[in-house]
Amino acid sequence: MTSTAPESEAISQAYARLSAKFKALWTFHQFLQGVHRTSLRGSTGPAVSFAPLYEQIKRIKETKGVEPAADTRAAMASLDVQLDALHATLSEDDRQISPSTMRLFFERVKAGDEELLLSILKFYYYANTLSPDEMDKVDLLLTRLGTAPGKGGEPELRPPAELQKLSDALLSLMERPRADAAEVQSVVSLLEILRRDLEACERFEDLSNRKTLENIRTLKHRMGKAFYEAEVMHAILSSNVAVKKKFQLLYKVEEKRILTASREVLEKEKDLEHDARFMSPGFREDLERFRKDKDEFEKASRRRGVRPRDVKRLKDSLHRLLARLDPAAADEFDVGSDSTAGSSRRKKEAVSKGATPPPFRRDTGAGTAWRAETDRLTSETARKLFSSVDLVRSDPPGGTPEYGTRLEGWEVRSALRILRKGKDAEPAGGMDRLFFNAAVLRQKMDEEAHKLRDLVGEVGDSSASEHTLAPTGKCLARAREIDGLFREALVAVESEGIEPWNHLTRSRFRHLRAFAGLWLLFDALGGK
Repeated sequence: MTSTAPESEAISQAYARLSAKFKALWTFHQFLQGVHRTSLRGSTGPAVSFAPLYEQIKRIKETKGVEPAADTRAAMASLDVQLDALHATLSEDDRQISPSTMRLFFERVKAGDEELLLSILKFYYYANTLSPDEMDKVDLLLTRLGTAPGKGGEPELRPPAELQKLSDALLSLMERPRADAAEVQSVVSLLEILRRDLEACERFEDLSNRKTLENIRTLKHRMGKAFYEAEVMHAILSSNVAVKKKFQLLYKVEEKRILTASREVLEKEKDLEHDARFMSPGFREDLERFRKDKDEFEKASRRRGVRPRDVKRLKDSLHRLLARLDPAAADEFDVGSDSTAGSSRRKKEAVSKGATPPPFRRDTGAGTAWRAETDRLTSETARKLFSSVDLVRSDPPGGTPEYGTRLEGWEVRSALRILRKGKDAEPAGGMDRLFFNAAVLRQKMDEEAHKLRDLVGEVGDSSASEHTLAPTGKCLARAREIDGLFREALVAVESEGIEPWNHLTRSRFRHLRAFAGLWLLFDALGGK
């Protein structure tokens, strides 16, 4: 074999990659035109010409191996720059298309050709980073390609060999920095934790109350480099299958219940036409709102695009009418819903049966009696954290103290309120205690994980003594308790707006991530 053979092979491989990239961009352009025609009527796609690029590809194909290798590489490098510019132009147009518009487009045109879907999906994998909307589109396309209808029509994961082929086709398009193995395992473990949250949902309202679907979606948006790992891709697909199955199962029951109550309301309307008590402007307004919500709900149902908020909107307008017509029926219909009335009645029923209502209250320390700074397990970590945040003399929107704590802004403020006791200090509440305890425990779990990684990496041990693993076991036990408090707090702030919920969710995700990474090490070293 001559010395030029490897170089010739490398040029051929580079040309094949360039040609595949051109094909993916051309296919995506055709897709954009289709969406503009069918779903974005009145708008036009980007005016781009593929002919000059195609001519360059043809010329490279004809001259590679004939012209000097340096000239061929230069021509390919120039073409690659032009393809990147074209990718940016198409991406700008793609931002006009929401994930829901893409979903409806594929449902409308019944585009099921796998090669077509794969080419469209490749377009996104040629990007260096993806926005949340782009991540949702990738998620949609991945699910269509990575699943197939099962015996009962429900989606099932494709065989492992097919999933491996799919991940190879996508992850080989670009060279990317590899994610840390521990980070990958943490993401996979978090997806598993959230999947178990999903499986625990027994009513349709649980999907909203527990924010399970939103939590899974948020995690996908924040995976970073780990998203581009085959193991994570498989975990995402498994999660998506579980979501679809659970959503369809709970939705069928809820849809039947809502439509039955809706028919009863419309039947009662005929009997009330001459009753002045019910024909007030307020009643007519509620009735018209209900009719509109019902029409939109049924249209979405026919499109198979119903979302939890669609169901909640219809239930709210239906409940308002029932409260006017038949308060007893309204109360019965509200059982299991996420409204204040239904929640209050369920709590009373639970207490009458001897159950204990949720203990978390954000204005006190109830449910958060554990203090990280007085526990021998975490007191030293808490002291270091206190020393770090005490350097922050004002309440910044996003403080980053020393000691590698990487606290969120609200965690800094909570730590400062706990630290600065006195007449002039802002009092700390139960939420502050939760954020502080969780931040300390998260740091302690990171310290324990670092110690165990050193044990595995430097010493080479595959097991550890009970004495070595004892602090880790205590951390994990305490972490489970903290997660329970996070769950209670999320329910408590549901009616307080999106910011407190976002703060709790982000801190909880960081807590779960530290927990998952430490548990994997603990388990691998024989922890019980």
